[in-house]
Formats: sequence, C-alpha cells, structure tokens
Amino acid sequence: MAELGTRSKRVPRLTLRHRSGYQIVLLGSAITATSCRWATLESWTMSSKISRLSPTDLVNNAALPTTKKWSHLESLETPKVFWGYQPVHAAFPKILAVSSGLFGVLRPDTDEAILSGIRRACHRDEQETANIAVAQAIMEWRDQTGARAVIANPEPFRSTTGTIKFCADVAVIVGGELFVVNLDVRSTMNLTNGGKQMMKSLIHHTALLGDLRSAKVAILKTPRVSAGLRKCEIEELVGSPAYSLDEVERAVLETYSIWELILMRRRAEAAKKASGDDGSLL
Repeated sequence: MAELGTRSKRVPRLTLRHRSGYQIVLLGSAITATSCRWATLESWTMSSKISRLSPTDLVNNAALPTTKKWSHLESLETPKVFWGYQPVHAAFPKILAVSSGLFGVLRPDTDEAILSGIRRACHRDEQETANIAVAQAIMEWRDQTGARAVIANPEPFRSTTGTIKFCADVAVIVGGELFVVNLDVRSTMNLTNGGKQMMKSLIHHTALLGDLRSAKVAILKTPRVSAGLRKCEIEELVGSPAYSLDEVERAVLETYSIWELILMRRRAEAAKKASGDDGSLL
C-alpha cells in the first residue's frame, strides 16, 4: 500500500508498506528502509550479494506502480542454475557483419563460424538450442533486409544501482535508417508495453548522444513460431520519451530497493527454516 502525505510543507513523504512488514519511506531525496538501512538516493548502493535483475525484468517492473512492483517482483524466482542469451548477444555484431564505422565493411565471419562460436559459449543443451535458434533467425532477417551493424558503443545507464547495459554494442542500419537497438530475444517474459516505454526513455536519455543523437530507437525481437524455430522482427519505439531521466532513475532505484528487501526476507525465511524455527520473522 502506498500513501502520499507530507512531513512538512516542503518535504514530500511517500510511505511504502507491504504485508510482509517491510516498509520504505521516501522523504524528499532520502530513502529509509526500516528493515535494513538508511541511505540517500544519491548514495544508496545495491548490495553486491543481491541477485541482479535482467534489463528486461528491470524495465518491466520499473514501469509499474509501487504496489504492483511488490507483487510482480515477488513472483520472480532466483534460479539455482541460470542460463541466458549472452552468447548470441556477444555474437550480434558479427552476425550483422559489423563495420569499422559508418563506411567500410570488415571481412565478415561465416555464419557457420559464428554459430560454432555460440555453441562453444553455451553451457547447457537448452541454452545452446535457444541461442542457435535466435542467431539463425537474426541471420535470416539480415539476409532479407540487408541489415548491417556499425560500431557505436552506446552509453550504458549508470546509477547507484550500478552500470546497466540496455543496448547492443553496435548500432544497426536497416532500410537506410540508423537504429540503437535493445535485443529482446526471450521466448517468454518479454518486454511489456510499459517496459517498452521505460526502455525507450532509458535509451533516449543515455545512448542517443554524439553520432547517435539522430538515431531511432528499436527493439529486435525473436518470437517463437514453432518448436525450435524463431522469427526476427524489428519494432521501432516511436515518439518522445515517456519518462524524464530523473523519473527513470527513481523508478530503477525503487525497483531495486524493493527487490533487495524481498531477497533479504527470502534469505531470512530460508535461514529460519534451516534452523528449525518456522515462526514469524516479526
């Protein structure tokens, strides 16, 4: 439950309460987490022991109202064995035959060499199957559209929660237009509509600088079309940013502060269960 009131005429107060008993109080530019610590928004740093959210999960949850953040974050599991799409992310520049700049193409690797590299980088059979399917879908899309990549190194998002990369390390030229892209290649739990707006705002405020200031923002999706097969699609995120940079920073901070409290409670519950004490934590 979120309640908005005032502590004084000048200092806005936002109290975030949850049925677990945890509470966060925002006083102007300060945040108090009564179950763990006090910190200012400028100096709060996420614990190194906290499992980080993926960029997709982060923006999806950051776009939610406070009360919904609690329920959605509580539904996220922290898997004992994790695998992801890092291999295809790393190979993405090679798949699109990255250039050394806006002009001039380097000698590309063959598709088979790229796929072999992805296979070597995978640690589990299901990871290899998923990454290869995504890579082949992007290759087919590249051949159909003539898409290619140029070295761009868009700026990541930097805050007290750490440095978070939301963009590919390259920009993409397709149809004569330049795009800064987010790779949304999961088969499930993809970007929501709210997550897309938060992602667009993040990229606008952090990556569209210098040579990329006139670039467009897009997500590259690879939805599943049948067992083992994906289809690659590019979706431009048109329009102005839905959130200011300050709003983005506060939404990300709130998301991670709630996530940290949830994980702290989970560890405390697990410790009590292991010790044979299943009583209330409060």
